[in-house]
Amino acid sequence: MRKQSDKNQYLTSYPKLNKWINECNICHFKGYDPQIDVKEEKIAVKNIKSLLPPLELNEDGICPMCKKIFAKSHNAD
Repeated sequence: MRKQSDKNQYLTSYPKLNKWINECNICHFKGYDPQIDVKEEKIAVKNIKSLLPPLELNEDGICPMCKKIFAKSHNAD
């Protein structure tokens, strides 16, 4: 649980970094944008990558796991 509060505290302390953070519109899981520009603020990028996993979102802002669950539930109908 401590690690989660450390992540939240770090992201709250540096709101400028939110441009590199992806959050799923359904489950609200957070990760860093895999397309992150590593040339910008190298220390910040390194910290983000150490705290969060990469998280790719589709055009609707949905993570792969939620997309898979959504597709499975709609195919069951």
